[in-house]
Amino acid sequence: AVSIIKHANPCGYATGRSLKNAFERAWQGDPTSAFGSVIALSKPLDMEVAELLSERFVEVVVAPSVNKDAFLYLKALGKEKVNLRLLEVGELTRSDSTLLRYINGGLLEQEADNKFYLTASFQELFTKPFVAKCENSGKELTVGIVTKKSLPPTRIGLYEFALRYIKHLKSNAIGIVREYSNGHYQVLGMGCGQPNRRDSVALAGQKAIDNLKLEYDQRESRRGEQGRKVKGSAEKYITTELGSDRVVLVSDAFFPFRDGIDNIAKYGVKYVIQPGGSVRDDEVIKAADEHKIAMLFTGVRKFYH
Repeated sequence: AVSIIKHANPCGYATGRSLKNAFERAWQGDPTSAFGSVIALSKPLDMEVAELLSERFVEVVVAPSVNKDAFLYLKALGKEKVNLRLLEVGELTRSDSTLLRYINGGLLEQEADNKFYLTASFQELFTKPFVAKCENSGKELTVGIVTKKSLPPTRIGLYEFALRYIKHLKSNAIGIVREYSNGHYQVLGMGCGQPNRRDSVALAGQKAIDNLKLEYDQRESRRGEQGRKVKGSAEKYITTELGSDRVVLVSDAFFPFRDGIDNIAKYGVKYVIQPGGSVRDDEVIKAADEHKIAMLFTGVRKFYH
C-alpha cells in the first residue's frame, strides 16, 4: 500500500500486487497535488520505487525500512534529491485504543477512531434496513441497504478500503474509489475540508473525471504506439468506469439534503456508502431510488477535524 499525503490529507492512496504498482496507482489519484508531498509505504523502500522517486519531486518518504541499494541510488543523485528525507519507522503493527490531541492548556485523551459500522462485520449490512444501537451515544440508527437497488456483496474488499480511506480526510469528506484489478484498490477522486457536502461531491467527481481522462489518454497513446486502432471515446470510457460496480462513493457523514445525491448522479456513480442518521434520510433515499443509485447506511460517522 502507498499513501500520498499533501497538507495532512491523503490525496492518493492505493494497494497493488507490488509496491511499484501501488505507488503508480496512488500517484494517479492526484498527480498535481502529489508534487512536493509526503509519501508513506507499507513495505520497505525498494529499488523500483527509488527509480520512480528520482523522476518526481517529493519531500519525505516514510517506510518501515529502506533497502541499501535504494538508499545508495537516491544518495548518488546528489543535489537533484538534496531535499528528500527518508524516514525509517519500523513495522507498524501497533494499534492504540486511545489517541492524544493537544488542546489549549493540556491534552485530550479520546478513543481511537477504529469503528466503521455498527455491526460486527460488513457482511451483516447486506440485508434490509434494520435498527442498531450505538454504544457511545445510545442512539438507535438505521443500518443496511436502504434503497431498492443493492450493492454487490462481492465488492466488500472495495467497501472496506473506502471506509478506511475516508476516516483520514478532513470533513466534509467524499471519496470515490475503484477496484482497478482483482483485490487491488485506488482512490479516483476526493473532496474534503469543505463547509458543505455538495461541494465535496463536486470536487471528488471532477477529480475522478480528470484522472480517468488522463488514464484514457495514456492507454490510447500506448495503443497508438503499438499500431492498434483506437476504440471508443474518452467520454464513454469515463461514463462506463464511474457507473460500474467497481466504483463506490463514500461519505464521512450523512447527506443532510437530497442535493448531494442529485450531484452524485451527475457524475454517473451508482454505489454509495454513508452513515445515515439525518432527519431527511427518507428524502435522500428517495433521491437515490430516483437515480437508480444503491446506498448503504453504516451508522458510524467519520468526522475528522
